[in-house]
Amino acid sequence: MIRDAFSFVTVAHADDAWLLRLQARSMRLHLAPALAGEIVVVENFGPNPPVAWRDRLYADYGHLADRVRFVPSGVLGPMPPASGWWTQQALKLLVSRTVVCRRYVVLDAKNHLVRPLRRAFLEGIDGRMLARRYDYRRHPLRHFLERTLSFCGLPAEPHVGWFMQAGTSFTIDRADAGAVIDFLEAATGKRFAEALIEGRITEFFLLAACLLRSGALEDRYDFTQVACPVVWDGMALLSAIRETEESRAPIFAVHRRVIPTLDDASREILGRFWTQRGLFDSTAEAVADLVRGRAAILTEAMETDHPLPRSVTPA
Repeated sequence: MIRDAFSFVTVAHADDAWLLRLQARSMRLHLAPALAGEIVVVENFGPNPPVAWRDRLYADYGHLADRVRFVPSGVLGPMPPASGWWTQQALKLLVSRTVVCRRYVVLDAKNHLVRPLRRAFLEGIDGRMLARRYDYRRHPLRHFLERTLSFCGLPAEPHVGWFMQAGTSFTIDRADAGAVIDFLEAATGKRFAEALIEGRITEFFLLAACLLRSGALEDRYDFTQVACPVVWDGMALLSAIRETEESRAPIFAVHRRVIPTLDDASREILGRFWTQRGLFDSTAEAVADLVRGRAAILTEAMETDHPLPRSVTPA
């Protein structure tokens, strides 16, 4: 194992196959082997992976394929009946039991690298992990934060106005994750995943709240990390791309359910951006891949009766 390398972990759903292949290709291009101790893909679905899921991904990881490990979710512990959004949260901390590096970087399938990832994006010069804080007073996740803080015996104020990020990428010390698991299981008398899901408390808020109550949050994290834009439904794609270019953020993200809502102009804009960042050989190739991704995601949406979001605007 490479000293001081990181484990990179993605908890993926079966219908994330298209985006996960994009992520794998981006890692092949922009993730230095010296930084990647291992790449762990947690399969957050049933016991039988989709046809050729692993073989296709190994090919997309290229020279990093020997670092890749697939872990069925059941290996990390029993999951109670719940949506994939909830089981995904539990798995992001439970994976600490199997990662081999001291620190691991949690990604979603929607995250992909758009320029070389440097250690300076993950750690400060003093060794603390880098992260960001946000104002949750008008945020849709506010009630989850308040519930998590209350569970940990912390007041909502002043923390609801300035607290740990809730999304990926997110760097975690595996010892901290283990301590959070132990805390929740001891406090509830239940297995971690069951306690997390029944309590409707979320993983990164819980990690930060546990560190805060022990006085260790500021010792672990430096909150000056560059923000990495995520394109959600209804967002302006071009603005997100501009922000990424201006800040030189190494990670970009487009939510899976946004892909079917892209119009021709938006696909052209995104395809050109991906091509400029080396992910495709041409804009035409990127657009064609987006069309294939759209078809796959629409098929999944019809099969599971998932509603699709509003369209993304190009500007």
